[in-house]
Amino acid sequence: MKKFKKVLVGLFAILLAVVATACSNKSNSSKDGYTPKSLTIQFVPSQAANKLEARAKPLEKMLSLVSQFMFQCQLTTTLLLKQ
Repeated sequence: MKKFKKVLVGLFAILLAVVATACSNKSNSSKDGYTPKSLTIQFVPSQAANKLEARAKPLEKMLSLVSQFMFQCQLTTTLLLKQ
C-alpha cells in the first residue's frame, strides 16, 4: 500500500509539472529579448595555466564553429594581497 501511494504521488507530481509547463504563456523565441553576440567561458586553473590555455583555445574555436555565437575562453586567477 505504501509503495502504491509513492507511485501515485510521483505520477501526480509529474502530471502537475507537465500541466504547469503546458499552460505557460512564455515562448522560447528571443525575438523580443536580448541575444548575446559572444559568450565568455572562464576557467580557474587547477593545473599549469599555460597547459590549460593551450587546451581551452581549441575548445573556443570548436564551440564557435558549431554554434551561432562567438566564444572567448579566459583563465581566471585570483591574487591574494596582504592587507
